[in-house]
Amino acid sequence: MSDDSPIILVDASGEAALGTTPDAQRRRRARGTLAVLILLSTGGIVAVRALNDATPTEVRDAVPAARPSLDGPVDVNASTAKARRVTQPSGADGVGAGAFDAGPTNAAAPAGVRAAAGTSVQAAIDAAGPGGTVVIGAGVHRDQFDLRPRNDQTIVGEPGAILNGSRVVSGFSSSGSTWVAGGQPTAVPATSAPCLAGFVRCGSPDDLFYDSRPLKRVDRAGAVVADTWFYDYAGGLVVVGNNPNGHTVELSVPGQHAFVADQGRGGNGVTLTNVVVEKYGTPAQECAVMTVDAGGGYKNVLDPNNGTSGGWTITNSTFRFNHGCGVFAGPGTVVSTNQLVDNGQLGVKGAGRNVRIVRNQIGRNNFAGHDTYWEAGGTKFFNAVSLYFGYNHVFDNVGSGAWTDYSLFEIAFDHNTFERNNEGGISAEMTLSGSITFNEFFDNDVNNIGDAGKTHGGIFLFNASNFDVSGNLLRGNNGGIIAQVQDRGCVGANITQLQGQCPAGAQVGSINGTKVHDNVIELDKGFSGLLVLPYADHPPYAQVPVSWAISQFKAISFDDNVYAGSGFDSSRGTNGNVFDVKTNRFVWGFPSGFSTDPNVIWSWIDRRFLGFADWQAFAGQDAHGVLRSP
Repeated sequence: MSDDSPIILVDASGEAALGTTPDAQRRRRARGTLAVLILLSTGGIVAVRALNDATPTEVRDAVPAARPSLDGPVDVNASTAKARRVTQPSGADGVGAGAFDAGPTNAAAPAGVRAAAGTSVQAAIDAAGPGGTVVIGAGVHRDQFDLRPRNDQTIVGEPGAILNGSRVVSGFSSSGSTWVAGGQPTAVPATSAPCLAGFVRCGSPDDLFYDSRPLKRVDRAGAVVADTWFYDYAGGLVVVGNNPNGHTVELSVPGQHAFVADQGRGGNGVTLTNVVVEKYGTPAQECAVMTVDAGGGYKNVLDPNNGTSGGWTITNSTFRFNHGCGVFAGPGTVVSTNQLVDNGQLGVKGAGRNVRIVRNQIGRNNFAGHDTYWEAGGTKFFNAVSLYFGYNHVFDNVGSGAWTDYSLFEIAFDHNTFERNNEGGISAEMTLSGSITFNEFFDNDVNNIGDAGKTHGGIFLFNASNFDVSGNLLRGNNGGIIAQVQDRGCVGANITQLQGQCPAGAQVGSINGTKVHDNVIELDKGFSGLLVLPYADHPPYAQVPVSWAISQFKAISFDDNVYAGSGFDSSRGTNGNVFDVKTNRFVWGFPSGFSTDPNVIWSWIDRRFLGFADWQAFAGQDAHGVLRSP
C-alpha cells in the first residue's frame, strides 16, 4: 500500500470523513489520537478517531474512497475514459447519514443542584455556580424564561424533563362552530417577517397548540374552521375551531427564550443535555436556545481564537414547537444527536467560527409559514468559518434542508441525508469555499416542479466558489446539481451586500473554482447545469457585460458524473427553450435570451436546455461523464 492511498477519517461511531493529507496525519499523531485502521475493498484506509480532533479544512481535503451508485450497470459513453459498474448505496456503505437515534435518553442524571418541576431553574443555576451541575427534574417546567447559565456549567435533564414556554388556556365557551376564551393578553407582538401565501402573521411569536399540535392561524374570527385559530388582540380573545373539552390548549408566551448566553455574567462553555425544550415564543430569526454570545462575538470570525473556546455543547435533547428556531449555535458550539423538529421557522441556525452540527434529526420545520426565500426550513448559517455539518437526517422541512448564506470559508456538508424538503436539499449561497461530499438527496424541491426559474434541485450553488461537490447520490429531486451565478457584490467578514465595491479582505461572490464530480444524478424532472443571471443584484442593477457573463461559463467544471433517469437523452430536442421537453435536462445559458445576435452562442434561447451530447460537446462539460441508458 502506497503512502498516498486515499484516507477518510471518521469518529468512533463511523461519523465524519475527515482528513487525508500527510501533514494532517502527522498532526493527529502528535496529538496522540487513537486510530483504528480498517482496510477497505477500495484500497483506502479509514482512521476512526474523535470528531473534535478534526478540522473542516481536513474535511475539505478528504479523498473519496468510493463513488455513489445506482442499481445495475451503466452504459459507457464513447468519450468516457473508464467503464464502471455501480450498485445501490446506503448510509452503511458510505453515502448519507445512515440510521441513528437522537433526542433524550433514559440515562440517570448525575448529582447536582436539582430543580424540581414548579421551582426556579434559574435559582438552581445560581446555586450551582460556575463549573457546577444543574439537574432539571422530571416533569413539565413552565415560566422558565431567558435562563442564564454560568461558565462551564452542565445542565442535564432527568428522563421526562420538559421546559415548556407556553401557558394553558382555559375557560372556553362555544360560539356557533367555534370556541372562545377571553381574558387573554391584549398586547400585539411585533411582526415583520414575510409569510408564505395562505399564512398570516407568521412573525407573531404567539402560537396556539391543541394537544401539542400547532393550529394554523387565520386573519379573522369568521375564517376559523377546524384546525385553525384567531387571536382578537383588541378584545383579548382566542378563537379556536376545535372543541377544547377534554383537550389541552396552550398559547406560547411571546418574545421569550429558554436559555441565553450572558456576556455580562459568563455563560460560556455550557453543556446542555437530555432535555425537551418546547413551545417558546421566540421571535422570528431567534431561537429557544441562544448561544450567540458563547465563545465571543459571532461576527469576529477572522480572529483565529474565535470559536476555540467557550462554545456550548448541546446533546441528546429535543427542540420542538418553538416559534423561531430550536438552537442558535454560536462560535465553537457543538450540536449533536438532537431532534430539532416541528419548529415555527427553522430547526437550527449557526454563525461564527468552528460550529459543528453532527448527527441530528432536523425535520418538519416552518409550521408558521415564513417565506422560504427570506429564511425558513431546516437550517440557516451565515457569517461562518470552518462549519462542519455532518451525518444529519434533514427531512420534510418547508424550505431548504440546509442553507448557507454570506458565509466565508470551509463550509463542509458531509454524509447527510436530505429528503422531501420542498425548496431543495442544500443551498450554498455567497460562500467562498467548502465541500459537499457523500450526501444523499431524495425527492427534494417538490414545491417548485414545473417552475424553471425557481428550481433548486438537490444541490443549489448560488455564487458558491471553490467548492468540491463529489460523491453524492441524487434521486427523485426536482433538478440535480444546479449552479447559478450573478454579480451580487462582495463576501467578507462583517460584510453583507456591497454595491460592487470590495474593501480589503473581501472577495466578489462567484462560482470560480467549483468542481462538480463523481456524483450520481438520477433525474426525471428539473435540470442540472449552470444558469448565469444577466443583471447585477446591486444598484443600479445594470446588465452585466457579455464578457463577464461568458467568463462564468469557464469558471466551473463538471466531470466524471453519472446521469440516469427517464429525463435524459443523448441529444438536444428541436424546441430546446421549452422546459417540458423531457430530453433536455441540462441548462447552460441565461434564463432568457441575452442577445439577439446569433453569433453570440451563449445567448441562444434554443441552447437553454441541452441533451447529454450537447452538454459534453457544446458546454464542454463531463468529458468523462456517463449517461445511463433509460
